[in-house]
Amino acid sequence: MGNFVETPTYSTINIVGIYGYESIKKCIITGLDISFQQSCSVMLSKKGVEYYFKLYPNIYKKLAERHLTPKWKNANQDKKFYEIAHNIRDTKRNMEVKLNKLYQKQQFRLFNFNIFTL
Repeated sequence: MGNFVETPTYSTINIVGIYGYESIKKCIITGLDISFQQSCSVMLSKKGVEYYFKLYPNIYKKLAERHLTPKWKNANQDKKFYEIAHNIRDTKRNMEVKLNKLYQKQQFRLFNFNIFTL
């Protein structure tokens, strides 16, 4: 799926802009810019989904294809925004649960799979 990050690793990246370094916040699931959201955000919120719907309809369409279940395809637009954001949060939680089931807390890990520790 084009612009999406499959294995998220960082929530911010630093780029060199005209006035020096600028920090761009990225959603840890989708890889999309969330610098317009609250400073504590690490994932795309309902308002963020609405932002992409209004300003970048092609990105919203990709979000809906990936994160909107058939149950909500005919819902009103506000409910779709909520469900897309909810499914993005669920993606993160499901990955954490899967890792916890695979590896017990006392089990030695060769690699650090704790990718959501910020």
